Amino acid sequence: ENVDVDTLAQAQLSRGAATAAATERAVITSEARASSGGIRSSELSRDTGGLALSGAETTRVQSSIGGTGTRAERTHSQSAELGGRSDESIRREMDRNKGAIFAIYNQALRRNPLLQGKLVFEMVIDGSGNIAEITLLDSELDDAELTRKILARIRMIRFPAEEVLATRVNYSFDFLPYKA
Repeated sequence: ENVDVDTLAQAQLSRGAATAAATERAVITSEARASSGGIRSSELSRDTGGLALSGAETTRVQSSIGGTGTRAERTHSQSAELGGRSDESIRREMDRNKGAIFAIYNQALRRNPLLQGKLVFEMVIDGSGNIAEITLLDSELDDAELTRKILARIRMIRFPAEEVLATRVNYSFDFLPYKA
């Protein structure tokens, strides 16, 4: 079947009469106040219930268990007598020596590029700051000579002298090859 396109091109096609709705613009802020109006403090209540607070009581307890001195004084003296080194002070000193420890690992890494693993040890730090005892707990390095050198280097670390008991600490290093 043939269709004459010329007659279609000249014909006006429409699907129904539609008209656009007239739009009306209104400014949203036209009814807004010039200011917030503020807080009317005169309408706030000043009654805070102070009478209920007057019923609070205190009690003084006397006991021979507490000893003498204030709580702060007792806590400070007991920590000096009975306490160990803080985790923060141990971590700070170990971080200062990390470069020397990893230098030993990097030297061994040149001989064996696949060398990696975790080294876990226990050390006892006495009040003068010396490491009195060091014990290997676990090593994934599979290199006895490297492990021996690292533990020997750790034993050389000197912590600041403190008036504390000997402190037993488990510590670990993760040795991973550097990939550039």
